[in-house]
Amino acid sequence: MNMLTHQPRNKQQGLTLIEILVAMAISLLLLAGVIQILASSKASYRINEAQSRLQENGRFALQMMTADIRAAGFWGCLGNNITQISNNLNNPLGNGVNPALGGIAGTEGSAADSITLQGVIGNGFPVNAYAGNTITTIANNGLAQDDFFLVGDCTRADLLQITNADPDSGTVTFDTGAGTPGNATGPTDAYSTNAMLYRVGSVTYTIANGNSGQPGLFRSVNGGAPMELVEGVENLQILYGEDTDSDGATNSYGAADAVNMNSVVSVRINLVLRSLSDNVATTAGPVDRRLRRTFSSTIVLRNRVP
Repeated sequence: MNMLTHQPRNKQQGLTLIEILVAMAISLLLLAGVIQILASSKASYRINEAQSRLQENGRFALQMMTADIRAAGFWGCLGNNITQISNNLNNPLGNGVNPALGGIAGTEGSAADSITLQGVIGNGFPVNAYAGNTITTIANNGLAQDDFFLVGDCTRADLLQITNADPDSGTVTFDTGAGTPGNATGPTDAYSTNAMLYRVGSVTYTIANGNSGQPGLFRSVNGGAPMELVEGVENLQILYGEDTDSDGATNSYGAADAVNMNSVVSVRINLVLRSLSDNVATTAGPVDRRLRRTFSSTIVLRNRVP
């Protein structure tokens, strides 16, 4: 009997060149898809991060400016009656605090505007004792040496600078010949215990380049060195709402050099912010392809309206 002999199948010993090429092509397609997904995810992350940063920075900038603008021109119980304030400081027009400005002033710039806001800060402190160049008010009042302050009643007031402060006793001294700018003279009159003492502040907002090279919103206090508040603010445009018929309402808006600042009752600010990273925007736009957004707000000057 013949036996049928079963020959084993030959095992595959390798891949043909065509099979290798096909496998490589498929792998490259899959790899390209993965890379595309990663690139899209990274681009989406950068866009979302830039948008969130713009939103956060814009809101913070508006919040800071709004608070200062609303409080501008408040001089205690004198309200905005600046004619009854005696400025006793050296260099009264250049020390950063000047009630003669009426609480608000602005400049027009080719790249960006600036705005200066002045007035008293907080509710003030009662005058408990007044002797010579010393006033005693409540203890732990937070007043410090070199602070500007207003002391007065509802009929008159004096602007001075503290040359020495004792927080424990609540006593402040305002000698002449000390401090920067310092006091040129003493108060015009000795005030009774019916008077109040207020800390006075002046803030100026401008646009400049920060240490990182990015443009930003800067805030200067009492004429001091500007400090950067928000990065990426590349433009600030300000319009002033003028009340031309003395009814407390805005009749028209104009630039700082085109309005009577004493008649301004509102301020309209426009901030242009850009993303800190370039090559973020996917649509046609500026060469740097940064995201940009404009933030606007109109603020009423509370101390100038009925």
